[in-house]
Amino acid sequence: MKSVLMLMNSMGRSFEENPLLKWLRESESDVERKLWLGIFSAPFVMHFSDLNRYHISYGDEAAGDRHRTVLNQHAAEDMTHSELFVKDFSTLGWEQHFGSSPRLMDFLYTHPDLAQLRAAIAELTSLVIHSQDPAARFAVVEAIEASGNGLFRHTAPLALEYRKRTGKELVFWGDHHLTLENGHTMTSDEEAFAGLRLDKQRRAQVTTAATETFRILDDLGYEMMRLVQDAVERTGLPDISTAHDTSPKDSKAATLTKAHPWCQSSTLHPSHGPTAQALAELVASAERSALTLHLREAAHSASFAALRRFMPALALDVCARRTLYDHTLPFRRPLDHAQRRVGTLARLIGPSTASLFTDWQNLDMDGHLQWSATDCLRYLFLEPGTEPVRALHATLTRHFTADDINVRLWAAAAASALSIAFNNALAGLGRAVQDAEGLSLPFLSAPDLSAWPVDGAYNLLEPAGGPSTERATAAVRSIAEALQQRDDVLFRYCLDAPALGH
Repeated sequence: MKSVLMLMNSMGRSFEENPLLKWLRESESDVERKLWLGIFSAPFVMHFSDLNRYHISYGDEAAGDRHRTVLNQHAAEDMTHSELFVKDFSTLGWEQHFGSSPRLMDFLYTHPDLAQLRAAIAELTSLVIHSQDPAARFAVVEAIEASGNGLFRHTAPLALEYRKRTGKELVFWGDHHLTLENGHTMTSDEEAFAGLRLDKQRRAQVTTAATETFRILDDLGYEMMRLVQDAVERTGLPDISTAHDTSPKDSKAATLTKAHPWCQSSTLHPSHGPTAQALAELVASAERSALTLHLREAAHSASFAALRRFMPALALDVCARRTLYDHTLPFRRPLDHAQRRVGTLARLIGPSTASLFTDWQNLDMDGHLQWSATDCLRYLFLEPGTEPVRALHATLTRHFTADDINVRLWAAAAASALSIAFNNALAGLGRAVQDAEGLSLPFLSAPDLSAWPVDGAYNLLEPAGGPSTERATAAVRSIAEALQQRDDVLFRYCLDAPALGH
Protein backbone atom coordinates (compact mmCIF):
# COMPACT_ATOMS: atom_id res chain seq x y z
CA MET A 1 0.00 0.00 0.00
CA LYS A 2 2.91 2.37 0.65
CA SER A 3 3.93 2.19 -2.99
CA VAL A 4 0.37 3.13 -4.01
CA LEU A 5 0.39 6.09 -1.62
CA MET A 6 3.70 7.28 -3.11
CA LEU A 7 2.17 7.13 -6.59
CA MET A 8 -0.88 9.04 -5.35
CA ASN A 9 1.32 11.76 -3.88
CA SER A 10 2.90 12.15 -7.30
CA MET A 11 -0.50 12.33 -9.01
CA GLY A 12 -1.62 14.88 -6.42
CA ARG A 13 1.34 17.11 -7.30
CA SER A 14 0.49 16.75 -11.01
CA PHE A 15 -3.03 17.99 -10.28
CA GLU A 16 -1.46 21.39 -9.56
CA GLU A 17 -1.12 21.74 -13.33
CA ASN A 18 -4.84 21.41 -13.90
CA PRO A 19 -5.94 24.36 -16.08
CA LEU A 20 -8.51 25.45 -13.48
CA LEU A 21 -5.84 25.89 -10.81
CA LYS A 22 -3.50 27.62 -13.27
CA TRP A 23 -6.32 29.97 -14.24
CA LEU A 24 -7.03 30.78 -10.59
CA ARG A 25 -3.33 31.56 -10.09
CA GLU A 26 -2.66 33.50 -13.25
CA SER A 27 -5.89 35.05 -14.55
CA GLU A 28 -6.27 38.80 -14.22
CA SER A 29 -10.02 38.49 -13.67
CA ASP A 30 -11.31 40.06 -10.47
CA VAL A 31 -11.91 38.01 -7.35
CA GLU A 32 -15.69 37.91 -7.62
CA ARG A 33 -15.54 36.47 -11.13
CA LYS A 34 -12.96 33.88 -10.20
CA LEU A 35 -15.25 32.81 -7.40
CA TRP A 36 -17.98 32.15 -9.96
CA LEU A 37 -16.46 28.69 -10.08
CA GLY A 38 -18.50 28.11 -6.91
CA ILE A 39 -21.75 28.37 -8.82
CA PHE A 40 -20.64 25.76 -11.34
CA SER A 41 -19.32 23.48 -8.62
CA ALA A 42 -22.69 23.49 -6.81
CA PRO A 43 -23.90 20.15 -8.26
CA PHE A 44 -20.72 18.40 -7.09
CA VAL A 45 -20.37 20.08 -3.71
CA MET A 46 -23.99 19.52 -2.75
CA HIS A 47 -23.90 15.91 -3.98
CA PHE A 48 -20.74 15.40 -1.91
CA SER A 49 -22.82 15.10 1.25
CA ASP A 50 -24.83 12.18 -0.13
CA LEU A 51 -21.74 10.65 -1.77
CA ASN A 52 -20.25 10.32 1.70
CA ARG A 53 -23.45 9.35 3.51
CA TYR A 54 -24.64 6.63 1.16
CA HIS A 55 -21.66 5.46 -0.88
CA ILE A 56 -18.31 6.15 0.79
CA SER A 57 -19.58 5.10 4.20
CA TYR A 58 -20.09 1.37 4.71
CA GLY A 59 -22.79 2.02 7.29
CA ASP A 60 -23.48 -0.96 9.53
CA GLU A 61 -21.30 -3.17 7.33
CA ALA A 62 -18.25 -1.57 8.96
CA ALA A 63 -18.85 -3.25 12.32
CA GLY A 64 -15.68 -4.95 13.53
CA ASP A 65 -13.62 -3.86 10.51
CA ARG A 66 -10.95 -1.27 11.32
CA HIS A 67 -10.50 0.05 7.78
CA ARG A 68 -14.20 0.36 7.03
CA THR A 69 -14.72 2.08 10.37
CA VAL A 70 -12.02 4.63 9.50
CA LEU A 71 -13.77 5.39 6.20
CA ASN A 72 -17.10 5.73 7.99
CA GLN A 73 -15.61 8.26 10.38
CA HIS A 74 -14.07 10.17 7.50
CA ALA A 75 -17.38 10.22 5.60
CA ALA A 76 -19.27 11.45 8.67
CA GLU A 77 -16.99 14.49 8.87
CA ASP A 78 -16.90 15.22 5.14
CA MET A 79 -20.66 15.16 4.70
CA THR A 80 -20.91 18.33 6.82
CA HIS A 81 -18.96 20.48 4.34
CA SER A 82 -21.92 21.14 2.05
CA GLU A 83 -23.45 23.35 4.74
CA LEU A 84 -20.36 25.59 4.54
CA PHE A 85 -20.92 25.91 0.80
CA VAL A 86 -24.54 26.98 1.32
CA LYS A 87 -23.39 29.75 3.67
CA ASP A 88 -20.96 31.09 1.07
CA PHE A 89 -23.62 30.80 -1.63
CA SER A 90 -25.65 33.34 0.32
CA THR A 91 -22.68 35.53 1.30
CA LEU A 92 -21.60 35.89 -2.35
CA GLY A 93 -25.06 37.07 -3.35
CA TRP A 94 -25.73 34.30 -5.83
CA GLU A 95 -29.33 33.93 -4.67
CA GLN A 96 -30.30 36.97 -6.70
CA HIS A 97 -29.10 35.29 -9.90
CA PHE A 98 -31.57 32.42 -9.58
CA GLY A 99 -34.65 34.21 -8.32
CA SER A 100 -36.91 31.16 -8.14
CA SER A 101 -36.60 27.55 -7.01
CA PRO A 102 -37.31 26.05 -10.47
CA ARG A 103 -34.44 28.03 -11.95
CA LEU A 104 -32.08 26.67 -9.32
CA MET A 105 -33.39 23.11 -9.74
CA ASP A 106 -33.07 23.36 -13.51
CA PHE A 107 -29.50 24.60 -13.16
CA LEU A 108 -28.52 21.80 -10.77
CA TYR A 109 -30.25 18.88 -12.46
CA THR A 110 -31.03 19.55 -16.11
CA HIS A 111 -29.30 22.65 -17.52
CA PRO A 112 -27.44 21.57 -20.70
CA ASP A 113 -24.38 23.66 -19.89
CA LEU A 114 -23.68 21.42 -16.89
CA ALA A 115 -24.38 18.05 -18.56
CA GLN A 116 -20.71 17.03 -18.69
CA LEU A 117 -20.29 18.05 -15.08
CA ARG A 118 -23.21 15.86 -13.99
CA ALA A 119 -21.85 12.97 -16.06
CA ALA A 120 -18.49 13.21 -14.28
CA ILE A 121 -20.23 13.23 -10.88
CA ALA A 122 -22.15 10.09 -11.88
CA GLU A 123 -18.92 8.42 -13.00
CA LEU A 124 -17.19 9.23 -9.72
CA THR A 125 -20.16 7.90 -7.74
CA SER A 126 -20.10 4.68 -9.74
CA LEU A 127 -16.37 4.32 -9.07
CA VAL A 128 -16.95 4.65 -5.32
CA ILE A 129 -19.74 2.06 -5.43
CA HIS A 130 -17.59 -0.42 -7.34
CA SER A 131 -14.67 0.11 -4.96
CA GLN A 132 -15.97 -2.35 -2.38
CA ASP A 133 -12.48 -3.17 -1.11
CA PRO A 134 -11.72 -0.64 1.67
CA ALA A 135 -8.21 -0.16 0.28
CA ALA A 136 -9.61 0.82 -3.12
CA ARG A 137 -12.26 3.07 -1.59
CA PHE A 138 -9.60 4.72 0.56
CA ALA A 139 -7.61 5.41 -2.61
CA VAL A 140 -10.66 7.15 -4.11
CA VAL A 141 -11.20 9.20 -0.95
CA GLU A 142 -7.53 10.13 -0.67
CA ALA A 143 -7.47 11.29 -4.30
CA ILE A 144 -10.55 13.46 -3.68
CA GLU A 145 -8.88 14.93 -0.59
CA ALA A 146 -5.64 15.69 -2.42
CA SER A 147 -7.45 17.38 -5.30
CA GLY A 148 -9.69 19.32 -2.95
CA ASN A 149 -6.73 20.50 -0.92
CA GLY A 150 -5.09 21.77 -4.09
CA LEU A 151 -8.21 23.69 -5.05
CA PHE A 152 -8.75 25.27 -1.63
CA ARG A 153 -5.14 26.42 -1.44
CA HIS A 154 -5.93 28.45 -4.55
CA THR A 155 -9.29 29.80 -3.39
CA ALA A 156 -8.21 30.75 0.14
CA PRO A 157 -6.25 33.81 -1.08
CA LEU A 158 -9.28 34.84 -3.13
CA ALA A 159 -11.50 34.57 -0.06
CA LEU A 160 -9.00 36.67 1.91
CA GLU A 161 -9.02 39.39 -0.73
CA TYR A 162 -12.83 39.23 -0.87
CA ARG A 163 -12.98 39.76 2.92
CA LYS A 164 -10.66 42.76 2.66
CA ARG A 165 -12.89 44.31 0.02
CA THR A 166 -16.28 43.53 1.53
CA GLY A 167 -15.72 42.61 5.18
CA LYS A 168 -17.53 39.30 4.53
CA GLU A 169 -16.07 35.93 5.55
CA LEU A 170 -16.18 32.96 3.18
CA VAL A 171 -16.16 29.77 5.24
CA PHE A 172 -16.14 27.22 2.40
CA TRP A 173 -13.74 28.83 -0.05
CA GLY A 174 -11.51 30.41 2.58
CA ASP A 175 -9.07 29.50 5.34
CA HIS A 176 -11.75 27.91 7.54
CA HIS A 177 -12.34 25.04 5.13
CA LEU A 178 -8.67 24.78 4.21
CA THR A 179 -7.82 24.41 7.89
CA LEU A 180 -10.39 21.64 8.18
CA GLU A 181 -8.80 19.88 5.22
CA ASN A 182 -5.25 20.29 6.49
CA GLY A 183 -6.24 19.11 9.96
CA HIS A 184 -8.31 16.29 8.57
CA THR A 185 -8.11 12.76 9.93
CA MET A 186 -6.51 11.60 6.69
CA THR A 187 -3.16 11.47 8.48
CA SER A 188 -4.55 8.86 10.86
CA ASP A 189 -6.41 7.31 7.95
CA GLU A 190 -3.14 6.87 6.09
CA GLU A 191 -1.62 5.23 9.14
CA ALA A 192 -4.49 2.73 9.22
CA PHE A 193 -4.04 1.82 5.56
CA ALA A 194 -0.29 2.31 4.98
CA GLY A 195 0.57 -0.96 6.67
CA LEU A 196 -1.64 -3.03 4.38
CA ARG A 197 0.17 -5.63 2.33
CA LEU A 198 -1.42 -5.97 -1.09
CA ASP A 199 -0.90 -8.83 -3.50
CA LYS A 200 -0.30 -8.00 -7.16
CA GLN A 201 -3.95 -8.19 -8.18
CA ARG A 202 -5.23 -6.13 -5.27
CA ARG A 203 -2.48 -3.52 -5.72
CA ALA A 204 -3.48 -3.17 -9.37
CA GLN A 205 -7.13 -2.66 -8.38
CA VAL A 206 -6.26 -0.01 -5.78
CA THR A 207 -3.94 1.76 -8.22
CA THR A 208 -6.67 1.79 -10.86
CA ALA A 209 -9.14 3.26 -8.37
CA ALA A 210 -6.72 6.09 -7.55
CA THR A 211 -5.77 6.75 -11.17
CA GLU A 212 -9.40 6.82 -12.32
CA THR A 213 -10.36 9.22 -9.52
CA PHE A 214 -7.62 11.67 -10.44
CA ARG A 215 -8.66 11.39 -14.10
CA ILE A 216 -12.31 12.16 -13.30
CA LEU A 217 -11.36 15.08 -11.05
CA ASP A 218 -8.95 16.38 -13.67
CA ASP A 219 -11.82 16.30 -16.18
CA LEU A 220 -14.03 18.11 -13.66
CA GLY A 221 -11.39 20.81 -13.35
CA TYR A 222 -11.22 21.26 -17.13
CA GLU A 223 -15.01 21.47 -17.35
CA MET A 224 -15.30 23.99 -14.51
CA MET A 225 -12.61 26.12 -16.06
CA ARG A 226 -14.47 26.09 -19.39
CA LEU A 227 -17.72 27.11 -17.71
CA VAL A 228 -16.15 29.88 -15.64
CA GLN A 229 -14.13 31.24 -18.55
CA ASP A 230 -17.20 31.29 -20.78
CA ALA A 231 -19.08 33.21 -18.09
CA VAL A 232 -16.25 35.69 -17.63
CA GLU A 233 -15.85 36.26 -21.36
CA ARG A 234 -19.54 37.00 -21.83
CA THR A 235 -19.50 38.98 -18.55
CA GLY A 236 -22.41 37.05 -17.20
CA LEU A 237 -23.52 33.78 -15.66
CA PRO A 238 -25.49 31.15 -17.64
CA ASP A 239 -28.92 31.96 -18.99
CA ILE A 240 -31.41 30.33 -16.64
CA SER A 241 -34.44 32.32 -17.67
CA THR A 242 -36.33 29.27 -18.94
CA ALA A 243 -36.58 25.66 -17.88
CA HIS A 244 -35.23 23.09 -20.30
CA ASP A 245 -37.51 20.38 -21.69
CA THR A 246 -36.21 17.01 -20.61
CA SER A 247 -39.24 14.93 -21.57
CA PRO A 248 -38.62 11.49 -23.09
CA LYS A 249 -38.78 11.54 -26.86
CA ASP A 250 -41.04 9.32 -28.97
CA SER A 251 -41.47 6.62 -26.35
CA LYS A 252 -44.37 4.95 -28.17
CA ALA A 253 -42.31 4.47 -31.29
CA ALA A 254 -39.55 2.94 -29.20
CA THR A 255 -41.71 0.36 -27.44
CA LEU A 256 -39.53 -2.61 -26.66
CA THR A 257 -40.84 -5.90 -27.98
CA LYS A 258 -39.48 -9.31 -28.79
CA ALA A 259 -38.29 -7.94 -32.11
CA HIS A 260 -35.42 -6.16 -30.40
CA PRO A 261 -31.98 -7.78 -30.54
CA TRP A 262 -31.63 -8.50 -26.86
CA CYS A 263 -34.47 -11.01 -27.23
CA GLN A 264 -32.49 -13.10 -29.66
CA SER A 265 -30.14 -14.75 -27.17
CA SER A 266 -31.04 -18.34 -26.43
CA THR A 267 -30.25 -17.72 -22.74
CA LEU A 268 -33.10 -15.22 -22.39
CA HIS A 269 -36.84 -15.64 -22.39
CA PRO A 270 -39.89 -13.43 -21.79
CA SER A 271 -40.04 -12.47 -18.15
CA HIS A 272 -42.57 -14.55 -16.30
CA GLY A 273 -40.02 -15.66 -13.73
CA PRO A 274 -39.35 -14.90 -10.07
CA THR A 275 -38.29 -11.28 -10.59
CA ALA A 276 -41.50 -10.42 -12.44
CA GLN A 277 -43.58 -12.24 -9.83
CA ALA A 278 -41.84 -10.40 -6.98
CA LEU A 279 -42.36 -7.04 -8.69
CA ALA A 280 -46.03 -7.75 -9.38
CA GLU A 281 -46.62 -8.58 -5.71
CA LEU A 282 -44.81 -5.44 -4.57
CA VAL A 283 -46.76 -3.25 -7.00
CA ALA A 284 -50.01 -4.62 -5.58
CA SER A 285 -48.81 -3.79 -2.08
CA ALA A 286 -47.90 -0.22 -3.13
CA GLU A 287 -51.55 0.34 -4.02
CA ARG A 288 -52.36 0.19 -0.30
CA SER A 289 -49.68 2.54 1.05
CA ALA A 290 -50.80 5.25 3.47
CA LEU A 291 -49.38 7.97 1.21
CA THR A 292 -51.31 6.73 -1.83
CA LEU A 293 -54.53 6.40 0.15
CA HIS A 294 -54.06 9.94 1.55
CA LEU A 295 -53.68 11.38 -1.95
CA ARG A 296 -56.81 9.58 -3.15
CA GLU A 297 -58.76 10.96 -0.22
CA ALA A 298 -57.43 14.47 -0.88
CA ALA A 299 -58.62 14.20 -4.49
CA HIS A 300 -62.23 13.87 -3.31
CA SER A 301 -62.06 17.33 -1.78
CA ALA A 302 -59.76 18.76 -4.49
CA SER A 303 -57.39 19.78 -1.70
CA PHE A 304 -55.20 22.60 -3.00
CA ALA A 305 -53.25 22.59 0.28
CA ALA A 306 -52.49 18.86 0.05
CA LEU A 307 -51.14 19.27 -3.46
CA ARG A 308 -48.88 22.08 -2.36
CA ARG A 309 -47.58 19.99 0.54
CA PHE A 310 -46.28 17.31 -1.80
CA MET A 311 -44.93 19.58 -4.51
CA PRO A 312 -41.43 20.24 -3.10
CA ALA A 313 -40.73 16.56 -2.38
CA LEU A 314 -42.10 15.62 -5.79
CA ALA A 315 -39.84 18.20 -7.47
CA LEU A 316 -36.80 16.75 -5.72
CA ASP A 317 -37.75 13.22 -6.77
CA VAL A 318 -38.46 14.16 -10.39
CA CYS A 319 -35.31 16.23 -10.89
CA ALA A 320 -32.98 13.71 -9.27
CA ARG A 321 -34.49 10.81 -11.21
CA ARG A 322 -34.04 12.72 -14.46
CA THR A 323 -30.32 12.96 -13.70
CA LEU A 324 -30.16 9.24 -12.87
CA TYR A 325 -31.77 8.29 -16.17
CA ASP A 326 -29.51 10.67 -18.10
CA HIS A 327 -26.15 9.86 -16.52
CA THR A 328 -26.32 6.78 -14.27
CA LEU A 329 -28.49 4.10 -15.88
CA PRO A 330 -26.70 4.03 -19.29
CA PHE A 331 -23.45 2.08 -19.55
CA ARG A 332 -20.73 4.68 -19.88
CA ARG A 333 -18.78 2.62 -22.41
CA PRO A 334 -21.24 0.06 -23.82
CA LEU A 335 -19.53 -3.11 -24.99
CA ASP A 336 -22.31 -4.62 -27.08
CA HIS A 337 -25.71 -3.94 -28.58
CA ALA A 338 -27.59 -4.96 -25.44
CA GLN A 339 -25.70 -2.42 -23.34
CA ARG A 340 -26.30 0.26 -25.98
CA ARG A 341 -30.02 -0.53 -25.81
CA VAL A 342 -29.95 0.31 -22.09
CA GLY A 343 -28.75 3.76 -23.05
CA THR A 344 -31.62 4.06 -25.53
CA LEU A 345 -34.08 2.98 -22.87
CA ALA A 346 -32.66 5.50 -20.40
CA ARG A 347 -33.27 8.32 -22.87
CA LEU A 348 -36.88 7.27 -23.37
CA ILE A 349 -38.07 6.88 -19.81
CA GLY A 350 -38.31 9.28 -16.93
CA PRO A 351 -40.07 12.52 -16.11
CA SER A 352 -40.29 15.88 -17.85
CA THR A 353 -38.94 18.59 -15.59
CA ALA A 354 -40.16 21.39 -17.87
CA SER A 355 -43.85 20.57 -17.31
CA LEU A 356 -43.17 20.11 -13.60
CA PHE A 357 -41.76 23.63 -13.38
CA THR A 358 -44.86 24.93 -15.17
CA ASP A 359 -47.01 23.38 -12.46
CA TRP A 360 -44.76 24.87 -9.78
CA GLN A 361 -45.29 28.33 -11.22
CA ASN A 362 -49.06 27.93 -11.66
CA LEU A 363 -49.43 26.74 -8.06
CA ASP A 364 -47.45 29.82 -6.97
CA MET A 365 -45.09 27.63 -4.98
CA ASP A 366 -42.47 30.38 -4.73
CA GLY A 367 -45.02 32.75 -3.21
CA HIS A 368 -46.27 30.00 -0.90
CA LEU A 369 -42.87 28.81 0.35
CA GLN A 370 -41.02 32.16 0.31
CA TRP A 371 -37.76 30.24 -0.17
CA SER A 372 -34.45 31.87 -0.90
CA ALA A 373 -32.06 29.94 -3.15
CA THR A 374 -30.16 28.76 -0.06
CA ASP A 375 -33.44 27.51 1.47
CA CYS A 376 -33.98 25.51 -1.70
CA LEU A 377 -30.44 24.11 -1.63
CA ARG A 378 -30.87 22.97 1.96
CA TYR A 379 -34.22 21.38 1.19
CA LEU A 380 -32.87 19.46 -1.81
CA PHE A 381 -29.67 18.20 -0.22
CA LEU A 382 -29.60 18.73 3.55
CA GLU A 383 -33.15 18.79 4.94
CA PRO A 384 -33.65 15.84 7.37
CA GLY A 385 -37.25 15.43 6.30
CA THR A 386 -36.26 14.72 2.68
CA GLU A 387 -33.49 12.28 3.60
CA PRO A 388 -35.68 9.27 2.61
CA VAL A 389 -36.01 10.72 -0.91
CA ARG A 390 -32.24 11.01 -1.21
CA ALA A 391 -31.83 7.52 0.28
CA LEU A 392 -34.15 6.19 -2.42
CA HIS A 393 -32.04 7.83 -5.11
CA ALA A 394 -28.91 6.32 -3.56
CA THR A 395 -30.53 2.88 -3.72
CA LEU A 396 -31.45 3.44 -7.37
CA THR A 397 -27.90 4.61 -8.07
CA ARG A 398 -26.38 1.43 -6.66
CA HIS A 399 -28.57 -0.77 -8.87
CA PHE A 400 -28.39 1.48 -11.95
CA THR A 401 -24.59 1.12 -11.88
CA ALA A 402 -24.60 -2.70 -11.60
CA ASP A 403 -22.35 -4.54 -14.03
CA ASP A 404 -25.16 -7.05 -14.58
CA ILE A 405 -27.40 -5.67 -17.36
CA ASN A 406 -30.30 -7.68 -15.98
CA VAL A 407 -30.07 -5.84 -12.64
CA ARG A 408 -30.04 -2.45 -14.36
CA LEU A 409 -33.10 -3.28 -16.43
CA TRP A 410 -35.11 -4.63 -13.54
CA ALA A 411 -34.07 -1.74 -11.30
CA ALA A 412 -35.36 0.70 -13.92
CA ALA A 413 -38.57 -1.31 -14.28
CA ALA A 414 -39.07 -1.39 -10.51
CA ALA A 415 -38.46 2.35 -10.17
CA SER A 416 -41.24 2.94 -12.69
CA ALA A 417 -43.73 0.21 -11.80
CA LEU A 418 -43.57 0.78 -8.05
CA SER A 419 -44.38 4.47 -8.61
CA ILE A 420 -47.55 3.85 -10.61
CA ALA A 421 -49.97 3.80 -7.66
CA PHE A 422 -48.53 7.01 -6.18
CA ASN A 423 -48.44 8.74 -9.57
CA ASN A 424 -52.00 7.79 -10.43
CA ALA A 425 -53.23 9.02 -7.05
CA LEU A 426 -51.30 12.24 -7.49
CA ALA A 427 -52.69 12.65 -11.01
CA GLY A 428 -56.21 12.27 -9.60
CA LEU A 429 -55.53 15.01 -7.09
CA GLY A 430 -53.91 17.15 -9.77
CA ARG A 431 -56.90 16.86 -12.09
CA ALA A 432 -59.31 17.63 -9.24
CA VAL A 433 -57.42 20.78 -8.26
CA GLN A 434 -56.98 21.78 -11.89
CA ASP A 435 -60.73 21.61 -12.48
CA ALA A 436 -61.70 23.23 -9.17
CA GLU A 437 -59.22 26.11 -9.36
CA GLY A 438 -59.13 26.64 -13.12
CA LEU A 439 -55.38 26.06 -13.25
CA SER A 440 -53.21 24.46 -15.91
CA LEU A 441 -51.22 21.62 -14.32
CA PRO A 442 -49.75 19.60 -17.21
CA PHE A 443 -47.45 17.49 -15.06
CA LEU A 444 -49.58 16.88 -12.00
CA SER A 445 -52.70 16.06 -13.97
CA ALA A 446 -50.87 13.38 -15.94
CA PRO A 447 -47.47 12.69 -14.37
CA ASP A 448 -45.11 10.58 -16.44
CA LEU A 449 -42.73 9.43 -13.73
CA SER A 450 -43.75 5.85 -14.42
CA ALA A 451 -43.53 6.13 -18.20
CA TRP A 452 -42.06 2.84 -19.35
CA PRO A 453 -41.68 2.20 -23.09
CA VAL A 454 -42.38 -1.49 -22.80
CA ASP A 455 -45.58 -3.27 -23.75
CA GLY A 456 -46.61 -4.03 -20.17
CA ALA A 457 -44.74 -2.99 -17.03
CA TYR A 458 -43.02 -6.36 -16.62
CA ASN A 459 -42.36 -7.27 -20.24
CA LEU A 460 -38.61 -7.49 -19.72
CA LEU A 461 -36.29 -10.38 -20.34
CA GLU A 462 -34.41 -12.26 -17.69
CA PRO A 463 -32.20 -15.34 -17.54
CA ALA A 464 -33.91 -18.62 -16.81
CA GLY A 465 -32.49 -18.58 -13.30
CA GLY A 466 -29.24 -18.48 -11.39
CA PRO A 467 -27.30 -15.64 -9.76
CA SER A 468 -28.39 -12.94 -12.20
CA THR A 469 -32.07 -13.52 -11.45
CA GLU A 470 -31.34 -13.58 -7.74
CA ARG A 471 -29.49 -10.27 -7.97
CA ALA A 472 -32.29 -8.71 -10.02
CA THR A 473 -34.95 -9.89 -7.58
CA ALA A 474 -32.92 -8.58 -4.64
CA ALA A 475 -32.60 -5.21 -6.42
CA VAL A 476 -36.36 -5.02 -6.97
CA ARG A 477 -37.04 -5.78 -3.31
CA SER A 478 -34.52 -3.23 -2.04
CA ILE A 479 -36.02 -0.52 -4.27
CA ALA A 480 -39.50 -1.39 -2.99
CA GLU A 481 -38.24 -1.12 0.60
CA ALA A 482 -36.62 2.27 -0.07
CA LEU A 483 -39.80 3.53 -1.72
CA GLN A 484 -41.90 2.35 1.21
CA GLN A 485 -39.60 4.11 3.69
CA ARG A 486 -39.80 7.27 1.62
CA ASP A 487 -43.58 7.12 1.46
CA ASP A 488 -44.00 6.41 5.19
CA VAL A 489 -41.76 9.29 6.23
CA LEU A 490 -43.12 11.74 3.66
CA PHE A 491 -46.67 10.89 4.71
CA ARG A 492 -45.94 11.91 8.30
CA TYR A 493 -43.67 14.79 7.30
CA CYS A 494 -46.15 16.33 4.88
CA LEU A 495 -48.97 16.19 7.42
CA ASP A 496 -46.79 17.86 10.06
CA ALA A 497 -45.25 20.54 7.83
CA PRO A 498 -47.92 22.46 5.88
CA ALA A 499 -45.34 24.72 4.23
CA LEU A 500 -42.79 21.92 3.73
CA GLY A 501 -39.41 23.33 4.53
CA HIS A 502 -40.38 25.99 7.07
